[in-house]
Amino acid sequence: MLGATATMAAAAADLPAGWTWVAPAAAAATALAAAHEPVLRTAQGARRLASLARDSAGLEHDLLRAGADLNASALAGLQNRRLAIEADEPPAWRALDATCHDELVTALGGPDVERTNVTWWQRAMRHVADLAPHRIRKTGG
Repeated sequence: MLGATATMAAAAADLPAGWTWVAPAAAAATALAAAHEPVLRTAQGARRLASLARDSAGLEHDLLRAGADLNASALAGLQNRRLAIEADEPPAWRALDATCHDELVTALGGPDVERTNVTWWQRAMRHVADLAPHRIRKTGG
C-alpha cells in the first residue's frame, strides 16, 4: 500500500504549475483503494458466504437423500444443522434486501405500491452499511 502511494506521488510530481494538487490527491486515492480490503474484509466475507453455501447445499443433499425414510431423530439432527448454519449467517441488511425486492417488483411488472421507500443514500450505501433500516416501508397499501 505504501509503495503504491509513493509511486503515484512520484508520477504526479512532474505535473505543470497549477496541477500540484494532483500529486497528493492521487496518493490519497491510491492509499484509500489499497486500504479497501483490510477495512471491509471483502475476501473474508466471501469465504464465509462460500462456507455457508457449501453447508446449506450439504444439508439439502442429506435431506433429499433421506427422502421418505426420514424419522424423527434424523429430522431433529437436520433441524439442528439448519439452526447452526443460520446462527453463522451475517445479519440481514434491510436496505439491500429492499432494493433487491424493488428490482424484482420492477422485473415482474408489479405495481408501484409493492415497492419500498428506500432513499437514495440508503441505496448508495447498501453494500457498505445498513443505514436507518427501521425507516424502510412499502410505499403503498
